[in-house]
Amino acid sequence: MSVCRSNRATAPPQLVLGFGDVGERAITEGIATIGDLLAGARRPGRLMAGQDLP
Repeated sequence: MSVCRSNRATAPPQLVLGFGDVGERAITEGIATIGDLLAGARRPGRLMAGQDLP
C-alpha cells in the first residue's frame, strides 16, 4: 500500500476508495453514500440499508 501513498507511509489504510478504472462520478456517489450512512441521513432517491424498494 505504501507505494500508492504520496508520503510512502506503511501504516495500514483507514479508507480505500478504489484503484483502477473508477470515475469521478462513482467516487462522488460513494462518498455521499458513506456520508449518509455515517450521519444517519436520508437523501432523496437513495435507499438506506435494509430499506425495501417502493
